[in-house]
Amino acid sequence: MYKKALLQLRKSKSLNFNEIAQSSIGLSFAEIHRICDDITKDFIVYGSDDVTEEKILYYAETRKQPF
Repeated sequence: MYKKALLQLRKSKSLNFNEIAQSSIGLSFAEIHRICDDITKDFIVYGSDDVTEEKILYYAETRKQPF
């Protein structure tokens, strides 16, 4: 199942990596890693159809908010 998920991720729409990079300014490596973990979990566990730029930006913005 993991291999299938990775193949689908590679086939997903092209993402605007410049915008994603801009939204991640100020985040630590650990926070970016947690974003990747959250998106991977959504993708594999919850059956999300694909990874969207909006989803990545949402997770980046939520990581910037103080607790």
